[in-house]
Amino acid sequence: MSERIIAVVSDKGGVGKTTGATSVAHGLARRAARVLLVDFDLLGQDAIVLGMDPAPGVYEYFVRGAPAEQVVRETGRPGLHLLPGNSWTRRADSDVRVTGMAALTESLRLLTQGYDFTVIDTHPSGYLQELAIRVAGVVVIPVRCEALAMDGVAATLQMVGEIGNAAQVVILPTMYDERLNAHRYNYGLLRDAYPGRVAWPTPARVAVAEAHAEGLTVWELGRRNGLAQVQAAYEQLLDWLTADACEVLFGREVTP
Repeated sequence: MSERIIAVVSDKGGVGKTTGATSVAHGLARRAARVLLVDFDLLGQDAIVLGMDPAPGVYEYFVRGAPAEQVVRETGRPGLHLLPGNSWTRRADSDVRVTGMAALTESLRLLTQGYDFTVIDTHPSGYLQELAIRVAGVVVIPVRCEALAMDGVAATLQMVGEIGNAAQVVILPTMYDERLNAHRYNYGLLRDAYPGRVAWPTPARVAVAEAHAEGLTVWELGRRNGLAQVQAAYEQLLDWLTADACEVLFGREVTP
């Protein structure tokens, strides 16, 4: 595997971004990759999903210059490591502006050395989000199949295009309910508007929230309570994210 940086980006909250980031990171680690999950979200919830306590790792590393080995934490899952965040990430997002984007980019690239993949969970706005987009080779955009959430896809794509240089951009429909006409209709609109970029939708399942409440990812509750369909969607996404160069360049149409 080559080293790759994956940024999970949305300009809206409540779209399943943290679920997406932790599912992708843990899913890649389960495929025998060495993975670093970086929590740039200001809520620091990646640690909670992993059954850990939030910590000021992002602030300590990017603002105070702490060595990576002091702030990157083991997650208890083979191959998966975490640079956690907490409420101090909000201050970090402000303080790092004086550092400058070039220096921050170098710091982030140094942090990712030795990992097959780095997955970055971002806040819907801010300097750290911009940093993640600038360095990412792959951008995943979670979006709910609802009218108000759909409006943000074009804006997010424009932002990603203006700031970054990602080789691959994947739109990930989340919390999808196939029983709802609006969800089916909006999913169709996405596929028509962005052919070759729309992944299988991850279905809405209460079990996902239940897993996170127990400090578990979607891979750790077996296949009960409808999680099999969620896992299948993420497996397809992982296949796409680890595709060979030809598939990344030309895209690949998928259907659920």
